[in-house]
Amino acid sequence: MDHANLDSRKSGIGERALAVLAVVLILGWLISLVLPMVHVPTSRRRPPCKNNLKLIGLALHHYHDHYLCFPPAYVPGSDGKPWHSWRALILPFLDQPDLAKEYRFDEPWNGPNNSRLLSRCPDVFHCPSAKSTTSANRTNYVAVVGPETVWPGSDRVSIGEITDGTSNTVLVVEVRDAGIPWLAPDDLSSRRGWLSPPIHLDDARPAPIRAARKS
Repeated sequence: MDHANLDSRKSGIGERALAVLAVVLILGWLISLVLPMVHVPTSRRRPPCKNNLKLIGLALHHYHDHYLCFPPAYVPGSDGKPWHSWRALILPFLDQPDLAKEYRFDEPWNGPNNSRLLSRCPDVFHCPSAKSTTSANRTNYVAVVGPETVWPGSDRVSIGEITDGTSNTVLVVEVRDAGIPWLAPDDLSSRRGWLSPPIHLDDARPAPIRAARKS
């Protein structure tokens, strides 16, 4: 075999290999530029949100096991106005012992001490898929309150009082942006079958425990 031809073939193969390598490197560089721009689909962020609902549901049931009733929608203060939310009441059942100890019931939720806790909202009250529209100290999980629900105000309701069945009505829903601070004694009102105020309820999802209507 002619050594000159062999050397020529080797040279050609080497040039093609270098060209392929160059293309691979360029593609790799382009991909590295594009990947940071790719957003994780909302559907992939849903599992944590669903898990939050389960954790809240379990906490409410543990509260019921301990006190033989669900927490009230709010606890009134010395002035008769709503001072404390059910979200503050279930902190001990959400593995939040430090927050539960630091929260004071002798002042409103936005008092000097309690207002300092607003920035420490537990992750369980935040849905990752709504972080872009929800402030850090606001909740994505609210109760459906009203005279014919499990949240009639400052009164407490037990499972035995839910005569319509615990699988027929809603206790807690997830909303995209309620605009409600997580410690605020504020939720969604149920009026004649409608929820008010209408805050992105197209994106509302019910909690796995459904128990909300008394006859």
